[in-house]
Amino acid sequence: MDSEEKRDESSLKMPQGEETKIDYSALNPPEPMGGQSKPVSTGAVKSPSVPPASPPPSGPLSPPPTPPPTNFEPPHRPIVPFLLMIFLSLIVVMAILVFFSWKGWIKIGQNFWHKSTPTPTASPTSSISLTPSNAASPEIIANVNDQIRKKDLENLQDALKLYFVEKGNYPSTDSVLIKTSDSNSVLAQALVPKYLEKLPDDPLAPSDFYGYKSDGTSFELTCVLEDTSDPDGARSGNLYLYKITNTN
Repeated sequence: MDSEEKRDESSLKMPQGEETKIDYSALNPPEPMGGQSKPVSTGAVKSPSVPPASPPPSGPLSPPPTPPPTNFEPPHRPIVPFLLMIFLSLIVVMAILVFFSWKGWIKIGQNFWHKSTPTPTASPTSSISLTPSNAASPEIIANVNDQIRKKDLENLQDALKLYFVEKGNYPSTDSVLIKTSDSNSVLAQALVPKYLEKLPDDPLAPSDFYGYKSDGTSFELTCVLEDTSDPDGARSGNLYLYKITNTN
């Protein structure tokens, strides 16, 4: 028995010098239970360390977020605020128009807040006739004409003063009395249209007229008054004259 065991052990021993000739790179590790193992690389190059992947979520997988569309269009503005703005604007305009009409600045709807006074109408059978009692008296008419004459001469005086400031003298008539109504006179040529639009004339022209005379340094304006009791006038022969004179 001992010789057989020694023979078996000697048969299991590897010959000396042949141990280094065995290639262990092709050997695979033993398979684990339940599956096959992957071959292990015995090369010199080491693979980089990779962090372990996070475990998948335990719940149901949610779809990835949808990217926004490239041709994005802004939402349409609602039409209700726009119509409300127009309605409010119309109310403001109507309020302004009503206020102006109430103030009387414009004539819109004034019958609503201004009661119009009915205009009395004459009966078909009645008639209005002028009588000496309600007609203007000659004295009143004479006074009105005399006020017009005085105002016309004052306007002529103002125009002559402006002419003298610019020219240094008055339009000369060589001390001869001329009618202011003469459109070809030196007075008309000097004052119209720069100082006066036109020369005034007497209310009773052509029977009466305004007179003007000047020697270049002074002038005199005259008219005939109808009211002989006017204190501004003075008797000259058969005429009652009103005069304006100026000397520089």
